[in-house]
Amino acid sequence: MKKEQTGERTRRLVMPPKRALVGGALIALAALGVFGAHRNANSDHGERFVVATRDIAPGTVIKRSDLGAVKLDLPDGISAIGVGDATDLIGRVVSGPIAELELISADDFLSADHFVQPDGVDLAINLPAARAMEGVVTAGSIVTVLSTDPEGAGTTVLTDAALVSSIQAPSRDSISSAGAVRVVLSVQGQELASSIVDASIRSDLSLVLPSSNGGQR
Repeated sequence: MKKEQTGERTRRLVMPPKRALVGGALIALAALGVFGAHRNANSDHGERFVVATRDIAPGTVIKRSDLGAVKLDLPDGISAIGVGDATDLIGRVVSGPIAELELISADDFLSADHFVQPDGVDLAINLPAARAMEGVVTAGSIVTVLSTDPEGAGTTVLTDAALVSSIQAPSRDSISSAGAVRVVLSVQGQELASSIVDASIRSDLSLVLPSSNGGQR
């Protein structure tokens, strides 16, 4: 791995994380935008990819002003969307937080048919990291929701087909809900949604990821 010498200290240069921030390479956000940048691209070096122009919260409906363009030579294994496909993102709903200047990928959005279910209801619950299967369950996972009676009456299955719309770990500075993981579930029908909300108050909820279908829609 390449190293850069700085006096007596040696600093190791490391690759950015898969969902890398691209910092000052952001191109023409306000005046030109991603669409104008695509039309006016005239360089043979690198490709233009879509980035967020601001911090974007889960549940946000994407607008043109949310998208910018950056020219990069991306290494293999980094997921990103080219500016030629940017128009397909307009109107899509974000499934998890996206930081300003962050490369946008297809995994950042709910499925296109998420809101066409006639009886679909979204609800939010807070769970301890272990019972939310943090790091395993992701947006798009299909999970079973279990309710355990703290008085020892046993565990019941509330649903085996809840769609995880988003899952967000607490920030390091968070002091609310004892650092609980916030999970937004999409379920069928008000009655089921009500039973899950009620159980989240009266009992201990857990998410289970079925192995038969990989947990993905």
